[in-house]
Amino acid sequence: MTKTTHLQDTTVLYLDSRPEKLTQFKSLSEGHFNVLLVTSAEDAFVSINTHTIDIVIADEQVQKSSGIALLNSIKSKHPKIERILISRSKNIDILIDAILIGEVFRFIIKPFKKIEILSIIQSLHTKRENLQKEYILQMIR
Repeated sequence: MTKTTHLQDTTVLYLDSRPEKLTQFKSLSEGHFNVLLVTSAEDAFVSINTHTIDIVIADEQVQKSSGIALLNSIKSKHPKIERILISRSKNIDILIDAILIGEVFRFIIKPFKKIEILSIIQSLHTKRENLQKEYILQMIR
């Protein structure tokens, strides 16, 4: 695995309605990237409006909402935030909705492995860096 120390300037918002999953994700992220943990869509939007968020990872099943609806709303209001949906379900309809409605970067089946999450976040970080470099080059020309 590529070193992930430069991911420390990346902030991930992780949404899961189960506190034990938040604790597991927090331990997975330690030393790699910044993480904000929330248990509801409402708390997710409070965090998005008060912090600089690079990536949102949302469980498909959240309190009073769906992860897909949340990611769709984030896409409309904050299109630069990358979106990832996680789910225990392998239902193809959920995957299709995640891609078409939420325009997610990835759909991850639970349980996921630490290396999988780190690799995806590394990919998103590299994508963002490349877009920034491309923008700067266009401005210079």
